Amino acid sequence: MLRDKYEMDKFFVEIQGLTSEMEPELAYIDRVLEDEVIYQMVKQDFAQRYPRTRQTGRPSTPVEVVLRMLVVKHLDNLSYEKTERAVKDSLVLRRFWWVYFEGVPDDTTPPR
Repeated sequence: MLRDKYEMDKFFVEIQGLTSEMEPELAYIDRVLEDEVIYQMVKQDFAQRYPRTRQTGRPSTPVEVVLRMLVVKHLDNLSYEKTERAVKDSLVLRRFWWVYFEGVPDDTTPPR
């Protein structure tokens, strides 16, 4: 089943003020990725993987998380493994990915 996003964790919001701010480049990309048209295009693409992707199956990694993961991966020219490790270690990147305190997608199962 295709998921849109994780619910924002209230505790995560509280501790966000204790972390450093996003780099300007990442903050700009964050604003661009909030565009509903871009999001719907990516979601539509993901929904075509299998005929009933939107309705059945186990819950997917949210579309927003996958999209943002790929941006970080390509922006910093990282492998999937290094991308996973970087996000696990950074509250700023967890916020950018919108993953909060949820599990970070495993590097051994990259999006297809």
